[in-house]
Amino acid sequence: VVLGTLLPFLWQATQPTHKTLLPDSYVGVLATADGKPGLIVSSLRHGRAIEIKQIAAIALTETQELHLWRIDKEGRLTSIGPIPSSKFARVSLPEPAEKLFFTAVELAVSIEAKGSQPANPSQPFAYRGLCGKLWQ
Repeated sequence: VVLGTLLPFLWQATQPTHKTLLPDSYVGVLATADGKPGLIVSSLRHGRAIEIKQIAAIALTETQELHLWRIDKEGRLTSIGPIPSSKFARVSLPEPAEKLFFTAVELAVSIEAKGSQPANPSQPFAYRGLCGKLWQ
């Protein structure tokens, strides 16, 4: 009886007091221009891909595509690249997420000419929102 009472207590005492339910990740929650939920963008902290869930679709022509941007705390924009306009998508990153998103405080998406490599967005953002680091 004593062992049955003490062993579970001792085992729990050796376990970490705080367990993370999710792996270390970057998560962006972006709203449409009118403030409605638009996109969720996520990546493992050291991952080489992002996963995108589109909540509110934006109509594009055949010559347009969505383009993802990182915004740092000084407001500087860095192009991440084109992303598909689909309900769910997985996109490979040119570098690990840690390098691309570590300085990000926001993510944004613009509509650009298909195949272009813009240095700056050509029009106001279609989606924009905070980028969070999900780890201790």
